[in-house]
Amino acid sequence: MGPRSLALVALLVATSGCSGPLTTREKGALAGGAIGAGAGAAIGSTSGHTGTGALVGAGVGAISGALIGDAIQGAEQHRAAQSPPPPPPHVVVAPPPPVVAAPRTIRVPPGHYPPPGRCRLWYAGRPPGHQPPPTPCERLAVAPGAFILYNGTAWDGSYDWRGHARRHPGSVPRVIIDVSPRR
Repeated sequence: MGPRSLALVALLVATSGCSGPLTTREKGALAGGAIGAGAGAAIGSTSGHTGTGALVGAGVGAISGALIGDAIQGAEQHRAAQSPPPPPPHVVVAPPPPVVAAPRTIRVPPGHYPPPGRCRLWYAGRPPGHQPPPTPCERLAVAPGAFILYNGTAWDGSYDWRGHARRHPGSVPRVIIDVSPRR
């Protein structure tokens, strides 16, 4: 059996022993071996040693092809192992504050309004004895849902009195505009 036949048998044994599809590394080794054998045979024929040139070329080509195939296979595995980009963040938008079209009204029992020039917060549903005491108006911090008692009138603390005063100049006391929450 000559060197050429030996190389052919080695190539057949290497390819027929595969039980599954070839990996990129194995494909590179086979392609490199075939190219190297052809190049080695061509170079070896110039000196009269075609078989030896083919064997040496096949070995060098197979090793080179396997190294190149291994690098390609590693890059493919690295790309496959990278996790997909995270999904875009969910944006949650808070609903706007409710728009009060008209001021609410409330009945305050007689004797519970503050003295002239002072203010008092009043909360619907609370008994009169559990309401905050009168205070100087400039110190008042109006909480949501509260009414502002001033000069015998209950002003809705949730209503836009600034806007009302712009639409109806002179209809809202300056004190109420100053203590109303900003909108």
